[in-house]
Amino acid sequence: MIKKIYKNGNAFAVTLSKSDVEFILKDLEDREVNVTHEIFDGEKAIVIRKN
Repeated sequence: MIKKIYKNGNAFAVTLSKSDVEFILKDLEDREVNVTHEIFDGEKAIVIRKN
């Protein structure tokens, strides 16, 4: 479940429940995106940027 969405230019970040993280990373494997994680409002968020 997505808890919060942050948008900044061509990137966006989402904070997720732990069970959703592996599913989303697996889904993004074959796409042309760069996936990292950063801290937003004290929570770890997955950051997805277009390559």
